[in-house]
Amino acid sequence: MGRTIRTCKLLLAGGLLLAAFPAEARRTAEGSLSRYVHARMADAQGQPDQALSAYAEALTANPDNVSVAYRSYRKAVDAGNMTLALRAARALDRLDALPPDGPLLLFIDQVQRADWRAAERELDRVEASQSFAFMVPALRSWMLFGARNGDALAPLEGRVRDAVGYALVREQRALLLLAQGKASEGAEAVRTQDRNDVYRSQFRLLSAARLMQLKRADLATSVLDGPGLELDLARKMVAAGHALPDAIAQPKAGLSELMARVSLLLLAERAPQSAAVMARFAAFADTKRTYPMVVNAVALNAIGRNDAALAVLAGVKVTPLTQGWIDQTRYEALRNGDKPEEALALARELAARPDVSGEAFIRLGDALATTNRHAEAADTFAKAIALVAARHGEGAVPWHYWLQYGRELESAGDWPKAKGALQKAVYAGPDQATPLNHLGYSMLEHGEDAKIATDLIARASAIRPDDAAIIDSLGWAWVQQGALDKAIPLLEQAAEREPRMGEISEHLGDAYWMAGRRIDARYAWRNALVQSDGDDAKRLAEKIDFGLKAAK
Repeated sequence: MGRTIRTCKLLLAGGLLLAAFPAEARRTAEGSLSRYVHARMADAQGQPDQALSAYAEALTANPDNVSVAYRSYRKAVDAGNMTLALRAARALDRLDALPPDGPLLLFIDQVQRADWRAAERELDRVEASQSFAFMVPALRSWMLFGARNGDALAPLEGRVRDAVGYALVREQRALLLLAQGKASEGAEAVRTQDRNDVYRSQFRLLSAARLMQLKRADLATSVLDGPGLELDLARKMVAAGHALPDAIAQPKAGLSELMARVSLLLLAERAPQSAAVMARFAAFADTKRTYPMVVNAVALNAIGRNDAALAVLAGVKVTPLTQGWIDQTRYEALRNGDKPEEALALARELAARPDVSGEAFIRLGDALATTNRHAEAADTFAKAIALVAARHGEGAVPWHYWLQYGRELESAGDWPKAKGALQKAVYAGPDQATPLNHLGYSMLEHGEDAKIATDLIARASAIRPDDAAIIDSLGWAWVQQGALDKAIPLLEQAAEREPRMGEISEHLGDAYWMAGRRIDARYAWRNALVQSDGDDAKRLAEKIDFGLKAAK
């Protein structure tokens, strides 16, 4: 019913617009706008192919219509149609309505055309918009590398204020050194990278691929350190003298990899919509590379377009080095797409392979946890930890392995063992907010030392000061210590940031009640009740009816 109403409103708006024209002009305008109306209808009805075709026709018929051009641009980027995206971007540019990411797309196009003067003009516009300022030094370096004009490394030598930007610059510098053929200097730059995140394996695989191109198998081996099935396989390939795929020796490949990396960073910063756009741009920059397509699917998963992610993965070439990424992303699409049993079946299948990795056990443990098989999930996470420790030593076990193991032990009722695992997660990832927050909050829940727990959560908050869940944890820690004057402002801030998170609203209601603010407490509990079900809803209803103590 909702779709019919929206379509009728759209048609009505079109009719009112056309009524202002003389009859002959009205017939012409009616014909030109009909494809736009058709595109909107197809879009609303979940028919992306028909919608994209209709948007392209509408743009041809209405080259000076900003609304048509803008929607065509957004839908083309979303669908991965660079040809239409460029047409729409140029139309918007001519109409002085180009969105902030438009110059970045035009820059990619000029780099592909090797029109370096035009590329520099577009990059100046990217820099002026400030939206992508953190990327400009690396973008300029790849442009200079392609133009063979000046020192390509020079833009990367400036000061970078934040840790993420610093890591990005260092990675790009290493890749540029290798692209320039500076094998020894590039390999050393790779080995000094210490950011242990989801990009680590890809960064080393890329570096080794270029070193193999440069006939430096010895250096390729030196950068392929660490755990992971892909790295194990790459080490064997290098030892056998085989080439590795996706070596970066051209500017378009460098741009593609840069944008895929930025997409992952945006996902880590909880900006999935921007991450999805950047992943599309990564695929636009170099259509032959596999990794940007996998990142594209990851970003689509993050914005809830799980079927679209599966469709992207269906078009990705599976190789031994890409198998793990594709399997993981496919699993996440099934799990996030509300298909938990299908996800569990896939995870069991992958964990039964003879070349099983720690990540395969982590995936299976996650699937078991999602289906509330907590004890079995904990046993599976323990297998993942044991496998990595046996191959590479306990120090190589990633922090998130320990975190997931601890969570499931806690859910299975073994808090003493869970606490030990969570402490190891903090030790393995001292700069990671998630294990710090989880350990601190769990200590509060189990009656452990509130001061130590508060210190842990405060460390997490210092790392991610805008995270509503961590702000809530810190506020709740102060509640446990009776410091309501410190607790309530934090809980109010968390509730404002995440009004649909029932646990935060419940904590705020509890704090209000303790402070004697009965009306405010019941208002907060009612908000929490809307977001809750089962035992949580029953507990909240009792609080609303009888107050805090009676509900405990």
